Amino acid sequence: MKRLKTLGAAIMAGASLFAAPKTPEITKVEPPHWWVGMNCDTLQIMLTGKDIGRAEASLNYPGVRLAEQVRLDSPNYKLLYLTISPDTKPWQNAHPPHGRQAFNRARL
Repeated sequence: MKRLKTLGAAIMAGASLFAAPKTPEITKVEPPHWWVGMNCDTLQIMLTGKDIGRAEASLNYPGVRLAEQVRLDSPNYKLLYLTISPDTKPWQNAHPPHGRQAFNRARL
């Protein structure tokens, strides 16, 4: 009976680890700033953060399209290629909507 309790506790502990996966946190974005109206319509962004390479990115901003996501050898880096249309309006705020924490959780 003691073995069954120990086994049951181990299974519950393992299940709780898989039930609540941790959201990767972005610790660095390169380049940190970019502009609309650049000569080239494609922008490469490198994200850095623990296990960020395993995350799926998405974005929703008029005139900006996520063209490609590239996983690198290290799980702590990911490249995003954005295509920016010429008529895209600049983002007027220095910080993402709802603050930096929301940016870190934003669909990653």
